[in-house]
Amino acid sequence: MGIPDFQSFFKPLLDIAEDGNEHSLRESRDLIANGMKLSPEDLSERLPSGIQTKFENRVAWAKSYFVQAKVLAATRRAHFRITDRGRELLRQGHERIDVSVLNQYPEFVEFHHPQTSGGNGESAGDGLSRTTHWSASQILFQSAQISLQTELNGRQIPQTRFLLIRVVSFALPTAGEPGRPLPQACLEIHLSGS
Repeated sequence: MGIPDFQSFFKPLLDIAEDGNEHSLRESRDLIANGMKLSPEDLSERLPSGIQTKFENRVAWAKSYFVQAKVLAATRRAHFRITDRGRELLRQGHERIDVSVLNQYPEFVEFHHPQTSGGNGESAGDGLSRTTHWSASQILFQSAQISLQTELNGRQIPQTRFLLIRVVSFALPTAGEPGRPLPQACLEIHLSGS
């Protein structure tokens, strides 16, 4: 069968949150995998990076999109709760929820389709805008964070040790200068254990 696209996890994730309780991504993944009857082979399929499974990644992206649309609230790392907006979305009765449904929320549109406007409200240019470049780097950062959170989920890191991850970008255009590659820009995520 293979792992469906991340939008296929929107409705099941919202259904889990419907009870109003706080839920963890780990618990949600288990419920979704069982509900969708995903095979162990499907669940073990990894991303090309090898760091994370496609299933873990896609459920995490579904949660991230819902948080951006303010349908779910992130209560703490890898945990969430439904919002009033999420309850209203459920009441709308969609059989499937996808990005086109989330586009009804201005905060989501700003996240998903950022545009820089001049003083007159018009687009800032034909190329990618500064906001789009910034958003691309934010999405890269969020992806690295999600991968790291999933990888470390449940592990304790001693206080004296630090984890350093370098995300090297060779292809992101510089903000404001479409088409020009960044010099090997490194993003360091410094985590200490508690």
